[in-house]
Amino acid sequence: AAYRTPGRISRAQAHPNHGSHGSINNTGTLFGTDRGISQTSTGQIGTIVNDGVIAAGTTGPTAAGGIANGGLILSIVNNGTILSSHSSGIGNNLTSSSIGTLVNNGLISGVTSGIYSQGTFTQITNTGQITGPRAGIWNQGGVITNLNNSGTISGGTTAINLSGGSIGALTNSGLISGPVAFSIGAGASLTSIA
Repeated sequence: AAYRTPGRISRAQAHPNHGSHGSINNTGTLFGTDRGISQTSTGQIGTIVNDGVIAAGTTGPTAAGGIANGGLILSIVNNGTILSSHSSGIGNNLTSSSIGTLVNNGLISGVTSGIYSQGTFTQITNTGQITGPRAGIWNQGGVITNLNNSGTISGGTTAINLSGGSIGALTNSGLISGPVAFSIGAGASLTSIA
């Protein structure tokens, strides 16, 4: 099923999902005081295309992302803004969580990190901005197969924090900026960088 939001939706969780969605196309505002798009481990979404704003407020739990994923999302294309005032802009919050392809041409921002992941990303392509006071991308034991940056990834402490897990290939023709540009913790790995 396709879900379209040309206007504004505002509630605790702007779009909770426990089942299956073919696509979510947002050209308006999806605002959740807890979470923007919230998906449990039983949820599956084909494609999220955001040309508007997907945002989470300040009253949610720890994993209160603009997009808080506990299940499977095949692809996300962000041409607008995804943000959280309580957590990360996009959170891949369980070790079983999976996001196939993320293409960011806009802004992904949170009060902790732009992107937080304990799960898997097949491909992250950034031509826009991914930013957070803690880190632009915080990989907490997850797997990012390919990370391609031609935009800006920035963090107040670390631009990319690989505190566990792995990044397969990092290709950068943009800006990776922070007091520490790239941090690799014990047991984490980066296979290649270009």
